[in-house]
Amino acid sequence: MTKKIEPNQQTVGESAGPWKRRLYNNNTLHTLRFYSVIQDVEWVLQGNVEDFSDSYNSNWTDEDAYGKQDPMAIFSNTRRNISLTSILPAYSIIEAHDILAKCQAIAAGMYPDYTRINGIRLQSTAPLWKIKWGNLITGGKQNYGTAKRSGLLCRIDSFDYTPDLE
Repeated sequence: MTKKIEPNQQTVGESAGPWKRRLYNNNTLHTLRFYSVIQDVEWVLQGNVEDFSDSYNSNWTDEDAYGKQDPMAIFSNTRRNISLTSILPAYSIIEAHDILAKCQAIAAGMYPDYTRINGIRLQSTAPLWKIKWGNLITGGKQNYGTAKRSGLLCRIDSFDYTPDLE
């Protein structure tokens, strides 16, 4: 008999107790918050951030004009690309199931929402997210609170998780 794992939408690690987490990691866990705009659900994960990069690319178009030596630069947009790698430690089998269920729910949220019109499934909503990590990934002047309140509205191009099977 298989059991479907439902994600617990509370803070990760309550089953292991906060004293164990502080003792083992020496307060180095970071809180990552993922809010699905489609599902109106927020998942909170605590882990060690291994790698973080935040890049900004400004796009311009050069137009040559008659009588000018230098082209006129026309601004198009600025694109931001964030990459984050985190290890999510589990201190009990219950917490491991909870983390796995949250990762599976986030992966399932990578798909758009559909609606049926006359028996035909049509895409109705894109899979948008609000993500928050401390004050480095935030959606505005407020860098505290939930991802729903102060997260960065974005799309997730790639979400990978690799469970440790040992």
